[in-house]
Amino acid sequence: MKKILLLVMIILLSGQGMASETISDPIQALVVIPSAGFDEESFQMVVRELTSYDITWTLAGPDPDGQLISDREVQSLDSISDMITNETAIIIIGGSDMSSLFSSEPLTRILQNASQAGSICAGIGNGTLALANAGILNGVKVSVPDEKNRVFLEQSGAILDQAEGVITDTIITAQGPASAQTWTEIIVREIIAREITNNLGVLYLGDQENGKSVYVIPERLRSAVVSGIREGLVRDTWAGESFGIPVLNTSVQIPVRGDWILTISPDNNACLLYEQFTGAFIPYGSVVYIDPSLLGAKRDFSTNKVPIEGMIQDITFKDVYQNSNEYNESNRTLRNWTIEVNNTNSSVKKSVALLFDDIRIAEITWEDLTLRACIEGNGVGSGILDILKTQGDGDSSIAYDEKKIEGSGCYEVVISVNAPKGITAYLTLFGKEGDILREKEIIIP
Repeated sequence: MKKILLLVMIILLSGQGMASETISDPIQALVVIPSAGFDEESFQMVVRELTSYDITWTLAGPDPDGQLISDREVQSLDSISDMITNETAIIIIGGSDMSSLFSSEPLTRILQNASQAGSICAGIGNGTLALANAGILNGVKVSVPDEKNRVFLEQSGAILDQAEGVITDTIITAQGPASAQTWTEIIVREIIAREITNNLGVLYLGDQENGKSVYVIPERLRSAVVSGIREGLVRDTWAGESFGIPVLNTSVQIPVRGDWILTISPDNNACLLYEQFTGAFIPYGSVVYIDPSLLGAKRDFSTNKVPIEGMIQDITFKDVYQNSNEYNESNRTLRNWTIEVNNTNSSVKKSVALLFDDIRIAEITWEDLTLRACIEGNGVGSGILDILKTQGDGDSSIAYDEKKIEGSGCYEVVISVNAPKGITAYLTLFGKEGDILREKEIIIP
């Protein structure tokens, strides 16, 4: 074994221009089937849709033993990483042998981690029971697969609904194979919507002639990126400068990914994602108007003069569903579904404030055995940069010092490594309340 001792130093750089340096984990889906008797109709629907949209997916089960389904090897749930991000969809296919999933400790752990991370957890038929068994349905409205499982779901704390399917912020459930197509389409749309939202984040449309700054606050707010939209295009190099726009009186359409277009409707202050191939609309966020005197020199909230929640007076995503004719017309298949959305301003304001007031890991690189983490935010947050744990043989070890950090900037962290090559460590940033804001897996070279 070779011991590598690196000098510990912290270099605080300017936080300007860091809003675009965010981590973008690959979009992926984990499809889980029971050991026997799984719902093949729903499974094939999921496979077809994930493949057609080029979404990377893994097939897993409790004890696959070399099982091959649809030319895809079934992985053991024991082999699935615990590092679940909010861009990972956990898709549970029901079947006759649900006991194999109920007794799977790795599946329970995966679902709990995914739920905590805000990722999509979806169940169809008896697959919903696996979500209940993991304890993530307490207070959540779900679709009831059949009457014989009503008591089990009630005991888990779930709120039962007789609709064909139920969509919430993170839980998507459906009764069975008859609802599989709509269920799968909603999951795929949600995965893509999160990808687009995480890449674009908050959208700055410009300052109007009446003096108001116009933004779109995403419903799925997960990224501190603020993108400037000018002349109908997303400006990746936008650096917070202001620019003028006329009063919004007609719909604005902006291409963002393949066949996906952002359409901003001024009549109801809704911003929708439109898929030209299928004609489907899904919510992106709400248009808000902010007095620029509350903002600092930049327009990306990094120099705002008052808390975010003090700027945004009225924002509710319920209106996106209730007042948007485009959305309602393109999603007629959801008429027998129940849609639960954020309908209070407070929850949205809290997520916006948390996003911009707490620092985030923006970039992690490992070059020449020097770990660099770039933190973004407006400087009022604090956290601990910490190497949390390792995976390797019993002789592996990493020595480190916890480094309390304040504000924005890049930090070079030096640690003492006594281990063979190739061990895995996890870089963790803790928030003000001790909660984990971001974890990143790294390989020690």
